[in-house]
Amino acid sequence: MSRIGGGGSHSINVAFKALNLRALWDGDPARRTIRVETEVSQRWPDNYPRWQIVHFGVPARGSLPPAHIYWYHGSLDALKRQGIWQRLEKTAGRPPISQRSRAPRSGSLLVGSKGVVHTNAYNSVCALLPEGDFSNQVGHRRSCPARAATSGGGSRHARATQSRCPTSIMPGP
Repeated sequence: MSRIGGGGSHSINVAFKALNLRALWDGDPARRTIRVETEVSQRWPDNYPRWQIVHFGVPARGSLPPAHIYWYHGSLDALKRQGIWQRLEKTAGRPPISQRSRAPRSGSLLVGSKGVVHTNAYNSVCALLPEGDFSNQVGHRRSCPARAATSGGGSRHARATQSRCPTSIMPGP
């Protein structure tokens, strides 16, 4: 629920990986077209729209079926006026808010046949919903430090390369 060109690349990373969207870059060009439909508050030639909805229709990737990704951006009031916030609450079974996040109303909901994965804007906080259905799930063991102390991006990259810990910040092929 932020600008797709800003925080969107961070928020959508988990969906990009879970849905194996990378396969679209390797596949047959005739079968890798993503259909994009948008809806905005109004045209703002000198600025961003007040709210936007973007729907990505993703084709099948190998054995994975076609998928739909919906991107919502706008103030909480705008999302509530459109009924979007209420739909997100119903889908998640709770308000889609990450309490331990700098942007608590930004994040992702990945809806599957057995439940929903709710992540914060940077995919660093994750919940399996409904929580009662997944109470026996245990998180993965962290093999790399949660946060590397750095004085600059270059030194962080060098340390990560030497330690074999991932430093990926942006999603993509």
